[in-house]
Amino acid sequence: MKKITLIVLMSMVVLYASAKRKDEYRERPADCPVAYITTSTGFNNNTGGLGISVDVPMNEKFSAEGGIGVGSWGGKFFGGIKYRTKPCQRGWAFGLGLAYCTGLGQSNDSLLTVNGIKENVEYKDNPLFAMSLMAYKYFNIGKKYNRFYLQSGVSFPLGGEKITQISGSPIDKQIVNNIGSRLQSAPILAVGVSFGIQPRGTLRSYKTKDKKSENDEPAAPIQEHNVYADVAIPWGTYGFSVAYNYRFAKWFGIGAGVEGYNFYPTITNATTFVPAVAADMRFYIRSLKKNQFFSFIDLGKDFYTHTNLYLRSGNMIYHVPNNNGFYSGFGLGYFRRVTPSGWGPYISLKMMMNWYNASTYDFVDKQYYSGGGHVEGIGAISLGFKF
Repeated sequence: MKKITLIVLMSMVVLYASAKRKDEYRERPADCPVAYITTSTGFNNNTGGLGISVDVPMNEKFSAEGGIGVGSWGGKFFGGIKYRTKPCQRGWAFGLGLAYCTGLGQSNDSLLTVNGIKENVEYKDNPLFAMSLMAYKYFNIGKKYNRFYLQSGVSFPLGGEKITQISGSPIDKQIVNNIGSRLQSAPILAVGVSFGIQPRGTLRSYKTKDKKSENDEPAAPIQEHNVYADVAIPWGTYGFSVAYNYRFAKWFGIGAGVEGYNFYPTITNATTFVPAVAADMRFYIRSLKKNQFFSFIDLGKDFYTHTNLYLRSGNMIYHVPNNNGFYSGFGLGYFRRVTPSGWGPYISLKMMMNWYNASTYDFVDKQYYSGGGHVEGIGAISLGFKF
């Protein structure tokens, strides 16, 4: 999760920096966007450590937002309203929201109990609601009402027991409080990028103020429907990916695809070919030029069969009890437009990761832990063509 958060933050910084460059030829559209697609990250963020949301204006002052993501208490579903101080959601905004946190499921750990000793106990996180009071500051990106924003505020859970013990001696109260500290009243510190969806017919518009010189590069229409197909250079791994991406705005597109790469998906598996299906989010820079850059984030599911082997590393013994895992990928790329319709070759540097649960046993301390999160991954340089 930390690696994914890092690439999101890097993408946001690159997009915001590129937006500061002056472009005297473009004018802001007369109509405000009909909706905003937002990707964000942060501490106690609306949609967790990494998430996506849709923000729809209801009138000139208010908008409704809904989103989904992954946080420290499992999956996170968010809904809220905002009051905006300026048209088209610029400047400051203030909001009220409600989140549903699913919990991380069942765990089997060695914890301190009321008997004063560590014992194996089984418990599960309970789903909980949390309310948020928020303030936002928006900064324009380019001339199409795309935005970079900073968010602050406070989030607090709405009561209820945070865990339910399933078996074993009662867990010590302080330990219960420590487990529940992942979901408690705390400040909100988050950043995000929002991409405006223009009313139909405005996506391809490109207005000019002054006559361009003969040396200026002509602007190309934005291709709404895109198919990316690439293969990895056989250096450390081999594999492929094919993804469809729909451009909601000049800076952003979303879609889905299939891919597969050769690596070891878990600590107990040998190297094998791992297929995956994933949602695809792409962020574009210089999207009207022949030479373009893009970054992307993929989230989905890996498919593989776990082994029943046990692996010793140091004083720990590892065992993976389940098939399949959560897939995440991210990367950066360069694209060269070679046809008037927007087709052309590209090269990308990408990282693929498999997130999974593994049971561990410390034979020195004689403690057993179940359900701990682990990640394996591999990088690749890929060559492809966009249709």
